[in-house]
Amino acid sequence: MTTSCNEIDLQDLKALAEAVKGWGNCTDAWLDTSEDYSAAVVGHIDEDGNAYPVTVIDCDQYCRGADSLKLAKFYAAANPAMVLRLISMIDTLNAEVSGAGAASALLPGSEAASPEKG
Repeated sequence: MTTSCNEIDLQDLKALAEAVKGWGNCTDAWLDTSEDYSAAVVGHIDEDGNAYPVTVIDCDQYCRGADSLKLAKFYAAANPAMVLRLISMIDTLNAEVSGAGAASALLPGSEAASPEKG
């Protein structure tokens, strides 16, 4: 399985998302100020307000500290359930396009529906 962003295909991405489906509740991102320095965090906040951080996003070392929370929000939104949903939508649309292509080949005036000349 490839993990390069440039080379990953949908089946690899689907397998990666399936492997971490149990982490599908990590859909929250927040600025954690409980330590000496603030940190953008991805994790889960339950209905009682309890925070369960899973990962810290720190863009400071790249002189882009202001992007940390933005990136954390993106990672939270691109969770396993959402990735699987998007892949399912792509599969459905691909099937519809393939079906439409096959059906249009049978329409009058199409080459497939026209009798061969000869």
